[in-house]
Amino acid sequence: MIAETTNNVILRSNNSVETFFSIKEENTAHIFSILRGQLYSDKLMAIIREYSTNALDAHVASGVSKPISVSLPSFWGDGKFVVRDYGTGLSDDDIKNVFASYGESTKRNTNNQVGMLGLGSKSAFAYTSTFLITSYHNGIKNVYNAFIDESNKGVVSLVSSTETDETGLEITIPIKAQDAKILSDKCYSFFRYWDNIPTFNNDNIVRQINVFKASSKTLEGNNWYIVKKTYGEPTLIVHMGNIAYPVSTENINIESDDRKLLDQNGYTIHLKADIGDVTNSASRESLELNDKTQKWIINAINNINTEIQKVIQQKVTKCRSLFEAKSIYYDVSFASMGIPSYKFDSYTITNNYLQISGAKVKVYYNTLANRARIDKHIVCKSNMFYYVASPCTPEYTIKQRLIQYLGDNAKPTVIYFSSDAKADEFINSPEMVGASLVHIKTLPAIQSVRSKSTRTAMVDAEYYSYSRYGCNNSDHWKVAKEVDLDEQRIYVVISRFSPERNGLKFDISNSTLADLDKYGITDIIGVKQKHIKSVGDSWLTLPEALRKKADELYYNNEQGINKILESECVDEVFKVMHRYKNSKSDINNPELKYIMDLLDTVDNDYKSANAYRDIRMISAYINYIVPHQPYIVKEKQEVLMKDEKINIISRYLKSPIDVYNQLLQM
Repeated sequence: MIAETTNNVILRSNNSVETFFSIKEENTAHIFSILRGQLYSDKLMAIIREYSTNALDAHVASGVSKPISVSLPSFWGDGKFVVRDYGTGLSDDDIKNVFASYGESTKRNTNNQVGMLGLGSKSAFAYTSTFLITSYHNGIKNVYNAFIDESNKGVVSLVSSTETDETGLEITIPIKAQDAKILSDKCYSFFRYWDNIPTFNNDNIVRQINVFKASSKTLEGNNWYIVKKTYGEPTLIVHMGNIAYPVSTENINIESDDRKLLDQNGYTIHLKADIGDVTNSASRESLELNDKTQKWIINAINNINTEIQKVIQQKVTKCRSLFEAKSIYYDVSFASMGIPSYKFDSYTITNNYLQISGAKVKVYYNTLANRARIDKHIVCKSNMFYYVASPCTPEYTIKQRLIQYLGDNAKPTVIYFSSDAKADEFINSPEMVGASLVHIKTLPAIQSVRSKSTRTAMVDAEYYSYSRYGCNNSDHWKVAKEVDLDEQRIYVVISRFSPERNGLKFDISNSTLADLDKYGITDIIGVKQKHIKSVGDSWLTLPEALRKKADELYYNNEQGINKILESECVDEVFKVMHRYKNSKSDINNPELKYIMDLLDTVDNDYKSANAYRDIRMISAYINYIVPHQPYIVKEKQEVLMKDEKINIISRYLKSPIDVYNQLLQM
């Protein structure tokens, strides 16, 4: 690249004494170490960029059209990064006087090549203290070892010299094992923008680059294009000499009316500069935002603003239908920052909504297990599938077919028509050319499996599996694809994705069901009221399952319970647990009222095992802890103090889990 020069006009006095700036010999090693170690912030990217662009410059100078070769280190052994060009190579004098000389360059008189600073050939020293240079020149293959010697300046040493028929230059850099994957990822990030992709020893990176290049550009004009921004990408990238330079748009001094493109956040603007149009920094990691670079960028942005309306109209003209014309609106509008409308045939496109007459549109914005939003239009997107339903497909199987075909977490748009003829007319409509339309009747039907040994209810029975994870009620219930009716299961009746009482004495919630795991009550099935008759004969309601579990808890721990009853510390424990109000009529909490009823039962029969079972059942399905305010029932206090059974109940009420754990340890 032609170096920029400045013609300075100097005014001197006749008697001035001048001294030139210089570098003393004893400071050379220090300056070299700065150029090696502190010039590049990303040292791996530096060796990729510097040696690959130098190789490309060698091809330009020699008129070689074939791509350069890049060899990446394997993740399990061969720790070498190799860049090979097929130019004329370097003579021994060139290696000593150009390659090994800081600031020396043969490229300052042409804009056909990227280099000109005389620094890139030494960039390997930013990462390693030694690397190999192999030159194929005039029938001789010379291998050199470049390394940092005792003087800290660096040395190039000729290792071997043999005859060869090849030409070119090869740089071999040792790579640490932990950096192999990082280097590979950086190679993808760098080479994906190249026009003439290098040949690699790694097929994976080639596939990645080809996929990237195949991705569509939202808008494209003369030496610019706009694409959707990916994570970590800047708003503006300037390409010069196969190097993509990220540019901070905050530092571009452009008029506010013209910088709308630079102020948007969803898209990346790519500008293509010829070599020499802008000025890169010494490290070539960024651009110098000097007057020259700023002027070129501002002019390029103004050209886009002038050209973009024409580019959009050309893009619209290529659309085959109203759907396609509307499907590009979102990207076009945001990428151009403010194009309010454009024409397609007789239509003025102002949004990407397409009204569907005579149909109901359901949009599942979360998952298929959730309720859908009802619309009268679809949102046109080129990469989206639309599912069409009509009377030929039973309505109760539609959601189940979609779940079977797409999975539970899909968010489809379903268009319901009142007749099969209208559905077919919509699918074949000229306005929908280019849309991905799928008639649900073409999806695999749900096959119920029924036999004498095993009866299976499919999802059309509206069975749901409980999951303890989720934020909203609907997150806790996923449609069960297949449920064995002959297997004993525990179920609750659900409404609006919340469990109903269905005979339970207390209100329960989805979070309550999560607490039941510790009591061994899992795999709960939710059943809607309209399907309650379809449950299996051996299925248990939640109250039945809890009472069964309470019986197991009591009879498995009967001796432990008696030990607590016989403990001498029972009275002392109860003395600090006065937890009852003056009368049950003052208690509004249904849980507390039920507990008071149990206490009355215990008063009459303090040996009652059923009372313990009920208390245990309370702790199991409500996991309820009585508020810690002290309550005193004066007329009952003496009776309660005399009753050891009540003491135990009080301990259960204060912390049912702790006492239960204590029983298990006995």
